[in-house]
Amino acid sequence: MRHRVRETEFAVKEIVMEKLGKKLQNNLLSKIYILRKINQPNIIRLHEILVEQINQQ
Repeated sequence: MRHRVRETEFAVKEIVMEKLGKKLQNNLLSKIYILRKINQPNIIRLHEILVEQINQQ
């Protein structure tokens, strides 16, 4: 994808947390925490996290 304003390329990853077991959810949250802290030029950088609640009726 390409950012409209900055004209830079980025990747999007969508994960449905409700479909993961508790252990995988905790593992994913740990990885997100680590990626937020890392700021190295040769490592993928995490810029933004979007969380949406799914209303199931």
